[in-house]
Amino acid sequence: MNAVRFLVEGRVQGVAFRAATRTEALRLGLA
Repeated sequence: MNAVRFLVEGRVQGVAFRAATRTEALRLGLA
């Protein structure tokens, strides 16, 4: 149970981190 929750939260954080990095890169590129 805890292991599954950890994996799910880790995956969500990974996706959010990639999305934020991509958004920041696009913002810097446009700037």
